[in-house]
Amino acid sequence: MRYFYSLNSKTNKLDQNYSKFGSILKRETLSRAPLSFTSKFQVLHSSDPYPGYYCREDEPADNSCKEFSYYLPFEYNSPFDDELLCRISLDMQAELSVNICPTVIRMQGEVIRAFRVKEIIPERLLTVFDFLNQHDFKLHKNKSTKSFLAYIHLKAFFEIRQIGDGMYENRDSPGLYYLEIPDRIDWGIFEKLITYQKTNSSFKNFDAAIGHWVEKPSFVDFLRIYGAGLDLNQLRNIQDEFLVNLKKHTKQGILI
Repeated sequence: MRYFYSLNSKTNKLDQNYSKFGSILKRETLSRAPLSFTSKFQVLHSSDPYPGYYCREDEPADNSCKEFSYYLPFEYNSPFDDELLCRISLDMQAELSVNICPTVIRMQGEVIRAFRVKEIIPERLLTVFDFLNQHDFKLHKNKSTKSFLAYIHLKAFFEIRQIGDGMYENRDSPGLYYLEIPDRIDWGIFEKLITYQKTNSSFKNFDAAIGHWVEKPSFVDFLRIYGAGLDLNQLRNIQDEFLVNLKKHTKQGILI
């Protein structure tokens, strides 16, 4: 059952392609990345999404919902803004053919700027290092790093195709989907809802995050879903269950 119909869902045609700009907020365990070469620079990787993939510890999801990424922390001596980082990311995508975007990592009261790189073999990180060094980015020196749980806020362009009412798939990254929700929700509510959904549903083999992209007349908020081999019915069930629980939480303040 649907509790909203987006303006876009009414007017857009299925299978139409779009390019959007927006952001995603997720939570992952980061640690020092094992590499096949000796790196002078710090490279972190996402060893796990949020522990248990929002499942009970005795019933975890499997590796089919892990999206492997590298994070390259940096400093930049000159004044900069998010627009500059997006420009640099687009330049690297065009020149190096890498999937990269700027991120802000928040953990234990500290804020770290980094570039997120995914779908890349480790050796190709060397070309990314060279590019960033040539553009005055100071990459953090390699050091021993304990695993830590972090909030990760990334900004990116989304190349998407509409596959259903308020449902989109990423055209560049298989397994990534975006399911519209009616309003922006904060992380605490999202975490409560998705944990409840996975604990009380027979299907839990997916990773979830929240995000939005920018367009008129308003921002479009969505669940970002990742999983291998998800079909349209599974995605629709994920979206419907989340909306039912969101409505219940909004009206009652609790989930039963």
